[in-house]
Amino acid sequence: MSEGNSRVRLSIVGVIVMALFSALFARLWFLQVGASPTAEATATSNRIRVIQEPAIRGRILDAKGRVLVGNRVADAITFDRSARVKAEDRKAVVGRLAELLGVSPKLIQKTIDDPRIAAFAPVPVAVDVPLDKVAFIREHKEDFPGVDADRLTIREYPNGRLASHVLGYTGEVNADELRVLRGEGYRQGDTIGKAGVEQMFESELRGRPRVQKLEVDSRGRVVSVLEDLAAVPGKDVQLTIDIDIQRIAEESLAQGMEGARDIRDIPEEDEENPQFETFRAGGGSVIVLNPNDGSVVAMASAPDFDPAAFTSGGVPAETLEEFESKDSNFPLLNRAVQGTYAPGSTFKLMTSLAGLDTKLITPDETVNDTGCLTVAELEFCNAGKKEHGTVDLPNALTVSSDVYFYEIGRDLWELYRDEVIEAGGPAKRGYSIQETAAEFGFGTATGVGLGGEASGRIPDQDFKEDFNRTNPDLEERRVSSLWLPGDSVILAVGQGDLLVTPIQLANAYATFANGGNRYTPRLASALLEPRTGDETAPAEIVQELAPQPVGEVDIKPEIRDAIMLGLAGVVGSGLGTANDAFEGFSGAAAGKTGTAEVVGKQDTSLFVGINPPEDPQYVTLAIVEEGGFGSAVAAPIVRRIIEALGGNLNPEPVRVRPPQAESED
Repeated sequence: MSEGNSRVRLSIVGVIVMALFSALFARLWFLQVGASPTAEATATSNRIRVIQEPAIRGRILDAKGRVLVGNRVADAITFDRSARVKAEDRKAVVGRLAELLGVSPKLIQKTIDDPRIAAFAPVPVAVDVPLDKVAFIREHKEDFPGVDADRLTIREYPNGRLASHVLGYTGEVNADELRVLRGEGYRQGDTIGKAGVEQMFESELRGRPRVQKLEVDSRGRVVSVLEDLAAVPGKDVQLTIDIDIQRIAEESLAQGMEGARDIRDIPEEDEENPQFETFRAGGGSVIVLNPNDGSVVAMASAPDFDPAAFTSGGVPAETLEEFESKDSNFPLLNRAVQGTYAPGSTFKLMTSLAGLDTKLITPDETVNDTGCLTVAELEFCNAGKKEHGTVDLPNALTVSSDVYFYEIGRDLWELYRDEVIEAGGPAKRGYSIQETAAEFGFGTATGVGLGGEASGRIPDQDFKEDFNRTNPDLEERRVSSLWLPGDSVILAVGQGDLLVTPIQLANAYATFANGGNRYTPRLASALLEPRTGDETAPAEIVQELAPQPVGEVDIKPEIRDAIMLGLAGVVGSGLGTANDAFEGFSGAAAGKTGTAEVVGKQDTSLFVGINPPEDPQYVTLAIVEEGGFGSAVAAPIVRRIIEALGGNLNPEPVRVRPPQAESED
């Protein structure tokens, strides 16, 4: 080997050695200098523990201060899934727990494995456990590794299922909620309002949790308390709901639905071709509003649910499946704000206002109702082709003459054709029923604050164009997208593609009743300081929640008076569609029945009441899905509630009546 080659090889080895030393030096520098802030932070986090304890959740009270949702302490048995318990030992523990609690091991195991509960959070296996069983667990800890007896603060519902959709329920915060709320101090395992007022006022009800910062040593033992921020209890929320009226509303709705299921939905003479045997009446809602400030006095939805089922670790999976099943008719759905329905003849209020506003009709102008009306070669008839003879506006509302309102729909379409289609003008209010309805809040959510509120739908030219946009046949698409005379005619009686929510319909009548002041429906009146001492002391108001005006609708007094006269005749003229339902009624009321046709289903039963008509204090609405005529089912429900509003908190039960051969709605 030559001397030159040796030098080359030694140079290469030297370079490699220098490179290795340089890399080692750089790594040491990074670990000791460059990464010191990160290392310091990691070390600090390893010795600092932050413990968070939830504050006492605020109560929910009714309008008179009575507790609707409170808190109570319950003895519970929990299982710590983070505990290092061998599989065979866990199986034995599950068996012992099942024997102690008198349930199946399969149920215990399913509860422990519930994926909805955070992995590190103790799983409540049983709540409201008798003291002797709690004592047994504590005295035999060696037989129950991972198991503990604890005391939990859980939500209490002293009125059971009453107002369940309004109150809502709580549950463990999920991943999606946590991503949104992490900046507000929420952590896995925290309880959060999931629906109703619990969700609507979550930040106020939650309060501020207790936060402890602890310094621990390498073995996890507490060395010192660095910071301890006391918990701040959540505020109490006072609702506008009156629990007495709420109870009557729910009772009346249940009685009306039960009664509807006992009667046939067809006239006796049509029995050769029956479509259904009895009314199904599987769901419904009731709303009571104060029209003078928008306060919700009662809000009921059926079927309902037990909010207590969601406390202490969440509702069991099988119960949740039942809640979301079609067979149970979706009890978690708040039909008062989430249900959408064709309003039927109750929508004739909007048609009346549109016709009067455009001066196409006057209150005393008459129409000869012969039972049917032909428009664009199509025949539109009253139910049963019943003839009402000569009727003016008040009479037409009282007897619910479809023909009278068909004519308004036809005339409004012709005005729309002349002023908008042919003249190219803007679709101003009065050129169609749609603009009038929009002013009263149809087509948009009311803003009541409850989750999942629906917007409903006001069909028009744009709706038809959107609906037919994907039709590949261009000519068929063009024709199907036109707003035709028949569309306005059926819209005038609340049918066709029109959809409204119960809260929208009640709020529209409330706006009419008070003379045109439209409010956002209001569920709560105040936030209160929590009671920590004398329960008899007056509640301290933290914040008053004032009524929320939305705007004003111009209703001339003479127009309102004429329409109110017709609505009063519905319940008290002897000829009105709700006359039988209000037979023997001693108070003063007005209202409108509605019977809405639904393709493939039985008719929807509706009634909206106003009392007293001369100085309205309440608007009460009832809707029963597949319940039949509004006069037969919904009107008796409202009548009973109106009696309770007048001071009789023990009114006679709802009495439905079989439908007649000729509809009265």
